[in-house]
Amino acid sequence: RTLPDLVLALVLASAVGLGPVPGIVALVVTGVAYLVKAYSEVLEVVDPKPVEGVRASGGDWISQRTVGVLPQGTPDLVGLSLYIVDSNLRSASILGAVGAGGIGFDLANALRHFRFDRIGLIVLSIYLSVSLVDLVSNWVRRRIG
Repeated sequence: RTLPDLVLALVLASAVGLGPVPGIVALVVTGVAYLVKAYSEVLEVVDPKPVEGVRASGGDWISQRTVGVLPQGTPDLVGLSLYIVDSNLRSASILGAVGAGGIGFDLANALRHFRFDRIGLIVLSIYLSVSLVDLVSNWVRRRIG
């Protein structure tokens, strides 16, 4: 999952220099590309009958989408969005190790200087962040679905 982010971050880091900008741009580009593809697939397979019902009752294009399509796709759209947030949290720690800034950069520095107390704290914070996003994701999916 991280290889495209990593490759893009390395290319951007060589183009614009080290720091958080190449990492952020890499995560945004790969995240948006994934979400566009996944959203289109989710919205492509919705049942057309509710859309026809809204159209038959005189609904315009916006009403057809908000009443006919969106309620069917919302659980999957939210789940995919939360997956990208979770994936970006994990990828950010890897991207930082190659000079793209963030918590991964701090982790790489702590590893280089053998600061095991700091390494433990950083790894724990990454674990807690990912776990928190996972808990929120499960809670939101239960509330929607």
